[in-house]
Amino acid sequence: MVVEKKLTFAFREFFPLYWASTRDYSKNDYIILTKGRESVCYYLGNLNEIDKIKKKLLKKEFRKKIFTNLEKSNKKVANYKFNDNLSNLSLKEVTKEFKLIIKLTLEWADSYLFTEEEYWKGLENIIPKKEQEQLSHLRFESKKISSKFWKHTGGNVIPTLMKKGKISVGDILVYTHDEILKLPKKPIAKVIANRKKGWGIIKLKNKRRLMTDKELLYYTKLVKQEHKLKSKELQGLSVHAGEVIGQVKLIRSKDMHRNKIFDLNNKILVTEMTKPEIVPFLKGCLGMITDEGGLLCHASILAREFNLPCIVGTKIATKVLKDKQKVKLDANTGKVIIL
Repeated sequence: MVVEKKLTFAFREFFPLYWASTRDYSKNDYIILTKGRESVCYYLGNLNEIDKIKKKLLKKEFRKKIFTNLEKSNKKVANYKFNDNLSNLSLKEVTKEFKLIIKLTLEWADSYLFTEEEYWKGLENIIPKKEQEQLSHLRFESKKISSKFWKHTGGNVIPTLMKKGKISVGDILVYTHDEILKLPKKPIAKVIANRKKGWGIIKLKNKRRLMTDKELLYYTKLVKQEHKLKSKELQGLSVHAGEVIGQVKLIRSKDMHRNKIFDLNNKILVTEMTKPEIVPFLKGCLGMITDEGGLLCHASILAREFNLPCIVGTKIATKVLKDKQKVKLDANTGKVIIL
């Protein structure tokens, strides 16, 4: 039975099923829809759980606890010694390494969760600026530290599992966490083929599971309706003032992990959310527009450091704006106008 609830956009990024089936992305109910190499997350129904966390954040003791926990998690991740000789291990031993990496990453994610923008929006004028800056830089450091986990998982553990388990890259991306742990036993081929067409995760009342075919069809149609936009103007949150006109350079967040070289000279960067890997290419960039984020996000820090006009939290910029399209980025008003 499909649960009909209001959808509120949360974020867009790519998540393999083995990660999405394990991690809790919000205290609120939500759905994640994935097709190909793109995942989109929407909150379901009201945002009561998020509001509860916001009330807790008004207490200095709670905020201090969040900072302390994340600092500890960052240190633990930073000090972890990876096993780079996986090729010498058996399949069973590699699955143990996978389980250990995911467990440690989940511990980090549980600490990082409370720093997400959804919980801090609307508190910018209440929480001291010094703490906001501390949080921004802590998030930035967390992203840098955690990126080595993604690189080790995606560049070493998963390829080794694929080789030893004789699994294609397309298949392993739609394996659940538990299915990987059961290797060499594999899921039914028909199930995998069906997931490769698209899959969804739904979380209701603190229980997370794969969507049924009926739920997947229903929510996919609903999301498509949300994206039928005819407006030539986008609205977001201005995090660094200024106004520029220029060509769009569309770079997906997932591509910022691939050691690519990006030409942002005299271009306006449009992405879901910036990552540390984009920093070396920002010299000469005209401005930034993101789908996600708020005053405390990574893009906000970069905008201030590079003195770039920046609008975040448009929700749909990467869906509406096209590469080389001419736009006006007005970070004085928070508007993006297609010219």
